[in-house]
Amino acid sequence: IKNIIYALEKKDVRLLTQNMFNDFESVAFSYYPDLIKIRKNFLDGGALYSGLCGSGSAIFSIREKIIQN
Repeated sequence: IKNIIYALEKKDVRLLTQNMFNDFESVAFSYYPDLIKIRKNFLDGGALYSGLCGSGSAIFSIREKIIQN
């Protein structure tokens, strides 16, 4: 937690993503392997991090820059 707080204070996105985790992911991914593919798509698309929100209601990604269409 200390590293996450420090990263937020310093606005260091890379440090933040290096310290993020969700213990529930291993369980959710074992039951729903398609979630792994979705996460991989985010990462292959340039996301620094991709993971489950809370108990798995959504997958999110964090990017260094905002993408505008």
